[in-house]
Amino acid sequence: MGDFPTTRDEPLITRSRRHFPPNNFLVKIESYSLLSETGLEYKSDVFEAGGHKWRLSLYPKGIEKTNENGHISLYLGIAETEELPLGWEVNAGFRLFVFDQIRDEYLTVQDGRGGGAIKRFNDLNSEWGFAKFLPLDTFNDVTQGYLVNNCCVFGVEVFVHERTVKRQCLSMIEKPTNSTLTWKIVRFSTLNEERYYSQKFTVEDSKWKLLVYPKGNSTGKNTAISFFLSSCNCIRSEQGVFAEYTLRIRDQLRGKHKEKSAKHWFSTKEEDWGFAEFMPLQDIKDAKGFLVFDTLLVEAEIIVMSKQIDVAENRGPARLAAVNGGPTRFVVGDRGAEEGDDILEILFQIKRLSLYPKGIKKNVMNGHISLYLAITETEELPLGWEVNASFKLFVFDQVRDEYLTVQDAGGGAIRRFNDINSKWGFAKFLPLDTFNDASQGYLVNNCCVFGAEVFVHERSVKRQCLSFIKEPDNSTLTWKIERFSTLNEEYYFSQEFTVGDSTW
Repeated sequence: MGDFPTTRDEPLITRSRRHFPPNNFLVKIESYSLLSETGLEYKSDVFEAGGHKWRLSLYPKGIEKTNENGHISLYLGIAETEELPLGWEVNAGFRLFVFDQIRDEYLTVQDGRGGGAIKRFNDLNSEWGFAKFLPLDTFNDVTQGYLVNNCCVFGVEVFVHERTVKRQCLSMIEKPTNSTLTWKIVRFSTLNEERYYSQKFTVEDSKWKLLVYPKGNSTGKNTAISFFLSSCNCIRSEQGVFAEYTLRIRDQLRGKHKEKSAKHWFSTKEEDWGFAEFMPLQDIKDAKGFLVFDTLLVEAEIIVMSKQIDVAENRGPARLAAVNGGPTRFVVGDRGAEEGDDILEILFQIKRLSLYPKGIKKNVMNGHISLYLAITETEELPLGWEVNASFKLFVFDQVRDEYLTVQDAGGGAIRRFNDINSKWGFAKFLPLDTFNDASQGYLVNNCCVFGAEVFVHERSVKRQCLSFIKEPDNSTLTWKIERFSTLNEEYYFSQEFTVGDSTW
């Protein structure tokens, strides 16, 4: 039934178990012993995954020319390649499965290098898999659960890497130019509106305003002046622009200014951030120097701010290109991430990365960087929503030009993202000592690169059942050929015969 797949030295194989069924294809084989006795390769039906067509190839007694007769061999092959353009190539990772019918779980088999190496499917290598998928002794042992009542189930998941990477560069700018915003509020005692905004100020490429509630707001209502910094650049519902800043009411006579500092990621949800009780109104009136000739001077001084660029696919730093199996979904360059225990969250599509530069406080992991994947904009999802996904997180080694991949053991467990658990990742993503050591390559010239790949499991599985029937009813087909010696055509077909549901 066709050529055997190209054989290579058997790669490191990772085997693990899970209850969640394969995402793309399942084939159930009944009367398996009859298939095994044929000694032939079995090719499954074609199924679709990642925009391409695939099939499983099963060798019940192993691939003979590799002398693996003591094992079942199982391969994934790309199908209908004649429809693909000249020089076609598909990059994909995959997992192969066999169902344990006793324990109601799936044995998962995959390449052990980095939790499932990406394979290049092309005209030269259209099939990849495992010559030593499972020892025959293990498979045939009923207590193992793989072959029960002469029936077994195999499956596959395919993750096509289309290089749909989104790239983003995040720079943290210390002491930006024109960083002090001063607003002169005249006739302060006559102000009767609830709140007032200043004119816009430009710092680097970002625009800001100051916001004042002369008679207070929220907890400061009628007792204190409320004072906030407001971003004019937010277009996202989640974190967009970061600022570490100091708000100040100037003492115009003695120089003893009233100051308070804050750090915040500004977004469309939180465009304004500051203090509802910045300074008691009575202190403004009583203390000489703050209110002079009914004029109040308020300021914001930005100490550190972020600058974010979405890098186009065909330009930008070469090190953000597809190097050494890097992420195919999202890359972020982060310059100078030194915001203590603050969270840096970077959006992409409906997911985001959450980076804790000095670890998550509540987990007392301050000796590590913490990195998480979170689903966002969940308010747009239906009640009771749930998304099943596996993922890999990355940090780029700029010295060796390769990515360190971090994922759950067993090739990346499927996580349930929902209202209760909208974020998954690693509190101990990388030790700080390792990250800060320039020779390791992760932080070079105060710059680092993080990334993520997300594989959403949509449960679009195709199921197939293959049955072998021994001595079916009406199994003898008899054809009486008359006047045989007078036949002059090259070949002849008999009438059709029906055996079971098949016509012959």
